[in-house]
Amino acid sequence: MQHSADCVRRPFPVTIGLVRVKRWVRKLVGLGVLALIVLVLLEAMLLLSDPWIFRNAYWGFDSDLGFRVRPYAVYGKRRANEFGFNDRDYPLEREPGTTRILMLGDSFNWAGGRDWNYVGLLRHNLQERFGEGVEVINAGYPATHTGEQLRLLEKFGLRYRPDLVVLGFFAGNDFYDAQPWRERIAYGRLTIDVDKRREGYWTIFGQPLMLRSRFWMALKAWSAELRFARDSNRMSERRFLQLQYKRWQLANPEKEELYEPNVRLIFDSLRRMKQVVRGAGAELVVAAFPDEYQVDLQARQQMLDRYEIDEDSYRWTRPQDLLGEFCKGEGIEYHDLLPGFRGAAAETGLTLYIPRNTHWNRHGNRIAANLLTEILSPRLEQAAPGPSNIEN
Repeated sequence: MQHSADCVRRPFPVTIGLVRVKRWVRKLVGLGVLALIVLVLLEAMLLLSDPWIFRNAYWGFDSDLGFRVRPYAVYGKRRANEFGFNDRDYPLEREPGTTRILMLGDSFNWAGGRDWNYVGLLRHNLQERFGEGVEVINAGYPATHTGEQLRLLEKFGLRYRPDLVVLGFFAGNDFYDAQPWRERIAYGRLTIDVDKRREGYWTIFGQPLMLRSRFWMALKAWSAELRFARDSNRMSERRFLQLQYKRWQLANPEKEELYEPNVRLIFDSLRRMKQVVRGAGAELVVAAFPDEYQVDLQARQQMLDRYEIDEDSYRWTRPQDLLGEFCKGEGIEYHDLLPGFRGAAAETGLTLYIPRNTHWNRHGNRIAANLLTEILSPRLEQAAPGPSNIEN
């Protein structure tokens, strides 16, 4: 009898264990659902309150441009202007007798701040020669290529009614960065690249919405800002060499075909830019900015050694060759600053670039400003002043 009773009682512990497991599963599922609800509410809050939560952020979303520097964004001790440019505000209706030069570009229009950036130094040079009637307006955004700068010109730049538009084209990455599949947008505090072949986004309440967590992106942004504050503005040597190696595959004859879509995008954008500028009664000038590896052969040697590259196997002036040939065929005025930079580096013995940064230091910004001063001065000597230049 005892044996039979034991047989009856044995299933109960198993049943109780299963009940407990089910309770824990229900609790875990409930916690998961609660966490999902909280996350969805948090994402919705970040979406709806983006203009307030991130009002002091550097980047902002723009439905036409994808991303932009926010109006009057603070950087260092300075503020951007009403269009997010590294400059002061200018009246859109300019004073009679003035000549306006609009400087398009990327982060080169920011490196050095406002006073020691090449645009600010160029303004100083030209005003010393020709007086206060020459206005040189900095209209560049970081992280942009020529196609994005075209949209920037159409939306904001032409409001200034310039006589002359100067495009600064960086040989180091402007072809590399012009990937046709890429759409760069501001998402919270960051800019992200959307692959238009695989991914898209919706615009809701004036902000982008996609299958990426805004909360997670915000955490990444704050983490990046902390690292930036700790590590200053330089990359590690390993990361910098890796970045330069990727960029300079454009000059590798074995990889040239990979960049044909990028080259076409740049050329199509330049054709459109010429039409837009001339349609506004202005003229377009393209200036090619050299990369550090085209000027400083010792810096270049580090990459050659790291990746065991034969220096003679790369066409180091290919970006300028492509751009110069295109501009000549399209009737666009073109200037290559590489010979001037090489000459200045050889003559002075100075380093012209910030170490592991790709941008010019104060000496490099000064050299660029002086070269552009000599390029633009003949135009100003011959130009008829005043708004009539663009109204006729």
